[in-house]
Amino acid sequence: MECCSSKPKKIICVAVVVVFALLAVGAAKYSFLKREIQKIDPNSYQLVQIAGTQSYIGHLKFSGHGKDAVLSDVYYVQQTPAATDTKNAATDPGFALRKLGGEIHGPEDIMHLNWQNVLFWENLKADSKVVQGIAQDKASRGVK
Repeated sequence: MECCSSKPKKIICVAVVVVFALLAVGAAKYSFLKREIQKIDPNSYQLVQIAGTQSYIGHLKFSGHGKDAVLSDVYYVQQTPAATDTKNAATDPGFALRKLGGEIHGPEDIMHLNWQNVLFWENLKADSKVVQGIAQDKASRGVK
């Protein structure tokens, strides 16, 4: 290239190319995140699989920051001995639906997620056993 023949001009040309490449990557990430946000059904629960841990169920919303999300009204499924868990034994022996907040460390009923650690998420249907279990739990606690 004639315009980038001297050393200072080559450095400027490389810098311009790098800046445009970074802008393109940023725009692509923003576009992907925007599509993901539009797929979240605000009227249903979402299951979120976190890397290295278990799945959590709740209402998923993006916090407004590029890589952060918030999961509220959080539940998780815990494996239990089938004989000791008579509440859920009829529908799913060996598993129990648990509400976040009753653990020994006393967490609040909200999770702040780093989107980079989310393996996948999915909207749950209203007739799924998990959503029905959440409705039963809320009814037994007098919560709407």
